[in-house]
Amino acid sequence: MNIIAKHLTEVVDLKKINFSSRLAKRVGEATFKELSTLLQLLKISNESNREVELKEEKTLLNKLNHLVRFVSGISSKSQMLITILRHGLDDVGYIRDDGTLSGLALIGGEFYEMPTFTPNELIEIIENIDEEYSPSNDDREFIDMVEGILSKYTDEQKNLKISWKDIVESNEEIKKYYFATTLSYEINLLTMNQHQLDMRNANLQPNPWIAFQYYWVPNKLYKEYKEVLLGSKLFEFVADKAGLAFSSPGKILGKLNPKKKAMKKADQLKSLVLSYIGSEFCSTKEEFKEFIKMVARFGKYNDVSVNTYWSKMFTKLVKEVSYSEITKYYEDKYLKVYSNTLWGNGSSGPNYAINKLVKKTNQNTCEPIDKFNISRTDHGVIFISYSIWAKGLYGKGWDKTIELIVNQYISILEGKVDVIAKPTDIWASGSYDMWEALQKGYIKTAIESRINYVFGPMMDGVEFNVNKKKQDRYHESVLRNKSMTLHFERLESEFLPTRITLFPLASNGSLTDTKTINFGKGDGLQWLHPNDDENMAKDGFLGVVDDNLVEPFKSMDWSPFVNDNSQYWKLLLDHNEDKVEKLEGHLQKKVKKAIETIEYLSELQLKV
Repeated sequence: MNIIAKHLTEVVDLKKINFSSRLAKRVGEATFKELSTLLQLLKISNESNREVELKEEKTLLNKLNHLVRFVSGISSKSQMLITILRHGLDDVGYIRDDGTLSGLALIGGEFYEMPTFTPNELIEIIENIDEEYSPSNDDREFIDMVEGILSKYTDEQKNLKISWKDIVESNEEIKKYYFATTLSYEINLLTMNQHQLDMRNANLQPNPWIAFQYYWVPNKLYKEYKEVLLGSKLFEFVADKAGLAFSSPGKILGKLNPKKKAMKKADQLKSLVLSYIGSEFCSTKEEFKEFIKMVARFGKYNDVSVNTYWSKMFTKLVKEVSYSEITKYYEDKYLKVYSNTLWGNGSSGPNYAINKLVKKTNQNTCEPIDKFNISRTDHGVIFISYSIWAKGLYGKGWDKTIELIVNQYISILEGKVDVIAKPTDIWASGSYDMWEALQKGYIKTAIESRINYVFGPMMDGVEFNVNKKKQDRYHESVLRNKSMTLHFERLESEFLPTRITLFPLASNGSLTDTKTINFGKGDGLQWLHPNDDENMAKDGFLGVVDDNLVEPFKSMDWSPFVNDNSQYWKLLLDHNEDKVEKLEGHLQKKVKKAIETIEYLSELQLKV
């Protein structure tokens, strides 16, 4: 009798004399052959465990991937937990953990003989293992055997489903090797209630790993982690930081931890690490769009593409970034963006706009629209990262950068979108309000759709507006210089002063707040813009610095002055004539001299 069979018998005998669970416990190691035999003889059973969920292709392929690695010895497997029921009617050992393994890997398992995968899929699994785990030649013995079997299939056969039995029982060599694979086990004497509770706890741990730990922990053995990044100190740093350990409700990242409850250390560090990766490691818009997608899928650590992306980025961070760099990043960049008031709250900003859109649906909530709330942790991190990235790329100040982003984001959400219906859809292609397209499902809520219809256009819009402003500033400079030259030449031809001291409109009732302007050098002169949304250079005119920035002139419609600059000089003429008689001495002489000049300009139309 093999050891595991002997142990099962011993625990069954001990239950008959009411032995304690502690003393009845048996542990050991069994081969796949021994476990298969016991499963076939119904000495062990997976009947009381959850259903073996391997009909879903992705799950099956993930389990196959792990099984190949486990048999090869390059990945571990938890021990098989087996229960002998203290008050059971039979003496069967009921599996409470590793039931999936028994269903696929062992003779007698539900999926062992079932055709569930194609040779091509198994080939892809092996390629993935080689790429991700880089097994040595010594550790590829089992893989080499499998590849030898797969090579015998024709191209057509490789597309047809086969079973795991078809692989591991193909010849005596692989069969002997495979069924010699060992697995640890533990046999316990438990009541039905204890069995059920422990089975649940084995599959639902009280403190399970979160996604961050899957990407972070493998890097903790690097020298850089211990000596440069100072990982343990970094956890201490974030423990009391705004936007990391806690948040302000209703604002950006507001759902992170608004009530300041205890958080996992990993959750406190997550936003800082993700933001740094997005803002500092992404070079292009396309790379940043990929970052957005991966942030949305951060929790899917079982997805190969997601795991590969974040594992690579986390390793890059650990190997290239120092403790001082990332803490300075938080103080100088992250916190500035997080704390900026332009993100708004319940009465302004993107969340306010989103709430208004939800109201249009006549519903209390609308998940497809609510997904764009910047209080969500994923969206909060995306916007903080993008703000820092955009500031670095475009060279704007913090307020200007965030203003551009917020305005563009709101504009897209409040605007219309063109959508195309499939032939099977019951709705027609056309231009719809964004809220309607989201509510009715014309736009899907998957992250790819959000990038395609919202985040991507937002980034394009910010870039366009930045470039437009740059071009406009150039045009403004050209127009200002042309207008100055025109004014200077006309004044000089009349032998009038080109450097004068006057009261600008911005001086209002003051009798001392004068400004000296020079039409030759440009001192005291600027290109004034109408105070409208466009505020384009082409819609401006030459005037005294800040003359359109104080009331009542700030609220004034300047558009008529663009084509008839004389109207502006008439305002200045009236303004200075009202003041001149109240002045004395040298200042009065200066202003009288200026009045001559501006009186002449008020008679001309000097448009450029």
